[in-house]
Amino acid sequence: MEYGHKNFAQALVLGGSKRPGRVVTPLNFLLWGLYALSLSVSIAGMEILSWSLFVLALIWVITLVWRDPVRLRLWLRDLVLGPDILIWGFGLWMGLTALLNPPGHLTHSEVIGIFRWIPLLYGLSWTARQATTQQLKWVLALFFFSLIVASGWAVVQFFTGSQWPRIDRNVVQPYGDYFRATGFFSLSLTFAYSVGMGSLLALSVCLGSEAIGRGLKAIAFVAFWAGSVAVVVSLTRGAWLAYGLSMIALMIMMKGKKGFFASVICLALFSNFVFFNSGLKERFMTLFDRANQSSSTREAIWAANWEMFKDNPWLGVGLTRNSDLLLSYYEKLGFGEIEFVGHAHNNFLQMLSGGGIFGGLLYCLVIGAFLLISLRAYWRLRFTQWGGVVAGILIAQIYLQIGGLTECNFTDGEVLHALLFQWAWLLALSTREILEEPKSQLKW
Repeated sequence: MEYGHKNFAQALVLGGSKRPGRVVTPLNFLLWGLYALSLSVSIAGMEILSWSLFVLALIWVITLVWRDPVRLRLWLRDLVLGPDILIWGFGLWMGLTALLNPPGHLTHSEVIGIFRWIPLLYGLSWTARQATTQQLKWVLALFFFSLIVASGWAVVQFFTGSQWPRIDRNVVQPYGDYFRATGFFSLSLTFAYSVGMGSLLALSVCLGSEAIGRGLKAIAFVAFWAGSVAVVVSLTRGAWLAYGLSMIALMIMMKGKKGFFASVICLALFSNFVFFNSGLKERFMTLFDRANQSSSTREAIWAANWEMFKDNPWLGVGLTRNSDLLLSYYEKLGFGEIEFVGHAHNNFLQMLSGGGIFGGLLYCLVIGAFLLISLRAYWRLRFTQWGGVVAGILIAQIYLQIGGLTECNFTDGEVLHALLFQWAWLLALSTREILEEPKSQLKW
């Protein structure tokens, strides 16, 4: 194989493409494929493979600059995310507020480590931008396959309560005659938001342009229905509500009135599934019951975190330290009978109580910036083969944030990797030089 480089090391890093700024490497494709497979299966795999892609990007950029320093600006251009100042400002501010407060159950270094997603996003987005159209499609197909496998196992857990693969921990909790499915993860909430984002992306591929390929549409169709059932059997009420609203928004955005009626039919099918099952029906009916223990505890947590913010409006109490202070704030607010401790069960409140007014504001600006990038990318690509993908990424973020009103899902490792995956492909697609390819190259 002719690489056009002087040695094999350069060939391995740079690949064989001669397009300036769009080099291709089999190693990049391999790591992305494995990363896509891990997203519904293993947090350890996500961490190892995402850092591998980061290291690859670092070596890649250094090698390119060393080989052709004249094009330094061209290679570094692909490193820019867009809202870089907001992202780094958010990470640095939350790290600073953690250092200025006493350590809690997590050390200062562990709290700062939560924001490792920032350098990871740079590595993921840069390597994604170097992928070819066919590689993008194969990575999506592998991601949907992983989603189908995890969703299928979740259904088995719902009926059997199997703890595998985490047989050393009691992670699948009983609920009446059934069990709260966790898939291959440890928490049903984590599983619901991770698989829900992937399922909405699969639906958007189904609704998008035929040019993306029948094969990819077929596996996306299966992934959507499998993922939807998985969200249901997770018994996560906040995810149910967020998923229903997000699905309606996606269908209307892509198909107008027909999409609205189609979404109503889909929700009716799931409603029948829920209401003909006594366990699911009981769980659904507690969604609006403020007397329910879960709901009343969540309201107490919100009140306590709001009080922490009022007592520490500028620096907050330090990210994650809010859970260490909950019991004392329960006593202060008259919730002394509650013993549950944990995060704020709301993304905004978590950042507000942990990082003060600037922590909450910067979080909103970062999220808003990526929503704006998604909206602009969809408007530009809506008539191309990638329009459906970008629409799905937009709606998946909305799903995450609606669910984030009742659950702090942004700091959850598995969910954050699902978000990074979609952000990386969003940035790759929004800056692609070639949006369409000849039809002869679209089959896979």
